[in-house]
Amino acid sequence: FNDKKISFKIKFTRLFVYSLIRFFNKNVDSFYCQSLSVKNQLKSAFRGINVKIMPFFNDSELKNLSYSKKNVFKYDFFYPATADVHKNFDRLYSAIAIISKERKISVCVTIDKKSLKYTKQIDEINKKLKYEAVVNLGRVDKKKVLDTFLLSKALIFPSLEESLGLPLIESAIISCPIIGSDLPFIYSVVENPIVFNPLNPKDIADKMNRFLDGEYENISQKNKINNR
Repeated sequence: FNDKKISFKIKFTRLFVYSLIRFFNKNVDSFYCQSLSVKNQLKSAFRGINVKIMPFFNDSELKNLSYSKKNVFKYDFFYPATADVHKNFDRLYSAIAIISKERKISVCVTIDKKSLKYTKQIDEINKKLKYEAVVNLGRVDKKKVLDTFLLSKALIFPSLEESLGLPLIESAIISCPIIGSDLPFIYSVVENPIVFNPLNPKDIADKMNRFLDGEYENISQKNKINNR
């Protein structure tokens, strides 16, 4: 409850789920979760618990999509995420401000227009930079998210915590480059991710700049998660 990077809503949900597992885990044969990182957390929290990994997501819409470096790109980076604290938008905005001292950059996000704190920050950074560095689509459906992947040079993913990281899977499947947090969840999903310290805006900015300069052009990334 002292972790400031997680909202109260998520903390309460976790406490509720923890209580359910604690009181009823002797009544079931197995628990199923979506990723290795969650499995490790469960094994650590509950002695003797039997946990199996079974990722599930809808990949039917991805089969006909393919990212190409020849695409006509509208954005440099895309970050499809909600406005939860652990999504780390504050540090991403700081990184954008650092990059904008050297070059113009375009980052597309999908923050609910009702999330006034983050939408206000977007207005402030764009006003300060005197151009639309952060483009907010608001809440969008899955088709719009997938279409935007194809309009973006890379997925930027500075999240501080994920149970699975669906955008990472989607991006990897269609071969859109991935730059994300140097945390266990990304390594369980993506082969050869480009990573940064998510607590350091300068490092985030550095990796974004190096990507735009073509430094990671030949890196090969693959999805490691199979839909089960």
